[in-house]
Amino acid sequence: MTTLKDSKLIDSRFKSDVPHLIVIGGTSGIGLALALHHQQLGWQVSVVGHSASKINDINSQHPNIITYNCDLTDNVQTQKLLDNLSDINFQRLIYSAGSYTNERVHQLNQADSDKMLAINLQAFEQVFSWAGEQLKAQNQSLDFKKNDRPSLICIASIAGIMVYPYASLYAKSKRAMIAAASAYRAALAPYDIQVNCIAPGYIDTQALRDLNAGDASHKPFIISTQTAVEHIMQAIDNDIELAVFPRSMRYITGVLNHLPKPLLNWILRSKLVDFLPSLKHRYLHNLKRAKKNDRIFQYGIDKMELDTRLIKRYQQLVHNHTHPNSKVQAGMKASINTQSSLAQTQALWRFVHNDNISYQELSKPLLENSLQGCREECKRYGLVMHDWSRIALTHSNKTDTYAMSHKTDVGYELQSSILVSDINGSPIATPAQNLITANSVHSSYQKTPTKQTHLNELTDRIEYLDQQGFDKPLVHIIDREADSAFHMRQWEEGNHHFIIRSKAGSYLSYKGKSQRSSQIAEQLDFKYERQVSYKGRLAHQYIASANVVLTRPAKPKAVDPNTGKRVTPIKGEPTSLVLVVSRIYDNKDKLLATWYLLTNLQGDEVPAAEVSQWYYWRWQIESYFKLLKSAGQHLEQWLQQSGDAFFKRLLIASQACTLVWRLMQASDKQSREFVLFLVRLSGRQMKRSKPITAPAVMAGLFQWLNFNEIVNHYSPDDLKYFAEAARKLV
Repeated sequence: MTTLKDSKLIDSRFKSDVPHLIVIGGTSGIGLALALHHQQLGWQVSVVGHSASKINDINSQHPNIITYNCDLTDNVQTQKLLDNLSDINFQRLIYSAGSYTNERVHQLNQADSDKMLAINLQAFEQVFSWAGEQLKAQNQSLDFKKNDRPSLICIASIAGIMVYPYASLYAKSKRAMIAAASAYRAALAPYDIQVNCIAPGYIDTQALRDLNAGDASHKPFIISTQTAVEHIMQAIDNDIELAVFPRSMRYITGVLNHLPKPLLNWILRSKLVDFLPSLKHRYLHNLKRAKKNDRIFQYGIDKMELDTRLIKRYQQLVHNHTHPNSKVQAGMKASINTQSSLAQTQALWRFVHNDNISYQELSKPLLENSLQGCREECKRYGLVMHDWSRIALTHSNKTDTYAMSHKTDVGYELQSSILVSDINGSPIATPAQNLITANSVHSSYQKTPTKQTHLNELTDRIEYLDQQGFDKPLVHIIDREADSAFHMRQWEEGNHHFIIRSKAGSYLSYKGKSQRSSQIAEQLDFKYERQVSYKGRLAHQYIASANVVLTRPAKPKAVDPNTGKRVTPIKGEPTSLVLVVSRIYDNKDKLLATWYLLTNLQGDEVPAAEVSQWYYWRWQIESYFKLLKSAGQHLEQWLQQSGDAFFKRLLIASQACTLVWRLMQASDKQSREFVLFLVRLSGRQMKRSKPITAPAVMAGLFQWLNFNEIVNHYSPDDLKYFAEAARKLV
């Protein structure tokens, strides 16, 4: 190690015919990596650092590197160092010293503030001012070779690129460094002295790892030290004034700087800037990593037995279906990438007509999201809402539609099941669906389905779902169509939990007497349960329950093939159930609505109030149908010509809905801020009482994913060019 008093010794160790590099902050990290790289190129290298242990390591491992010990926060020490280096001829100086404090985690104190200001700005200016004068004097007395053009290099940070009033002291000091380097470049250009500023993103150095508990791999677009050295040397060789890398970070910061300042301030103050690039990276550009790590966009992808090309196409199609359509524009929206809109439309056509892509493959991500959502979002039970919805289709290009309820009610029928959280009623995913056309049944869970009555098919669907390995028991919730004695006995025998809405006139045995549900309700004591919203008005809910027995014979709608008449009633075993009655009153005690609910969940398992709450959440499946229809996908205007292609596209759209739901379910602060950001990005007007809705999140998500496509395919210069064109008109 060389001290500040050894200048005569230093002079004797330098070789005048070898280019000389000085690295300030060169005892560790990127500074040391650059020093070693120059040494391999034949340069004589001197490094300056303040850690005695690091200097000792360099002296023992790299004895040809000359080391200096100097505390850059001490202005007197720094000046002594520069005075003693004044007699040395050097061709390149790299200022790589820096100080960083994470102001998001630690409040900036006086010591940290003084240290950052001294190293990142004051010492940098002191060193660069001295080095500039030295190189000007040397330039007049020496004949430099072209390849040895004198140069000053400073290592700033991509944090200094952002024009952001709430930036940290670190970011502002690096921005000042970038500005100072630009000024020195202009001032030293007449002397043929090269000045370059390097603004890298995250580099996997020991210092960064120490700041992140030993592992910095989660940092977006992090690069190795060797890769960073290659970028820096290329920037020096090409004399790039401000080199920003990696490319993805350069594009993102370039685009963010063109956002309106209030929006940029909100994004960065919400601490989304670290989260969003990594989300883009996981979703679109690294399939293998996404299969392992992504908790929102990629569940189930690794379950699909398709080649990578088709999986990537599936991902892109899901992306395209996050855009809410309009009635007159129901076609799939194209994203901003290298493909034209026509090419993306043709890609959808080829995908839904590919015989190698089955309904079961397309349903795997939906089922996997359901399994994962049940583990994470449900407490004791997974609630599965079942319902049927008619899809009105009047397009002449479809030949497999049929009259459903009457001759003018033409289209397909959708049979869906949606998994809902038992904690808050939030929708999770659609694990099973069927589409009924005039000619066939298209099923996500059966390879060779046949046409059946609603409840017979529902029984098959319930049995399938209960066999899929959900970590919590499922409760199947169905509207009044399921008030069937035959099927309730069948479900009870199969150990399937259910809640159905009974008709007021259905007979049940209560206290040994067969009575209508409405008659039993009159004998019960109702208790006030909660305040509810009924058709936009505040109302009050009262609950009562009773243990009843299902004794009435079943009356199937099936026809006896021998006689052509309806089959005779079928007697069955008495089945113990719980009748839960819910009454809704307004503030004037006027009865607004009454529900009669039947369940095979006994009162000691699930209280009556919870049964009523769960049934209330059945409206989530109606919201799903609305999201597929008027509030989102507008599938009744889709122009696919066959039920097969229509159903495949519907499964893709269902995954887009699932992505929106998973985003809305996330409860951590960062995810909640991201969802609010998506709502703002959608540009939709929201009710103060309901600031987040699925259609708004869906619209914002499409904009966000398109934003990622923009930064991937357009450079900041391109976007600036477009912005300048827009300013002429806007």
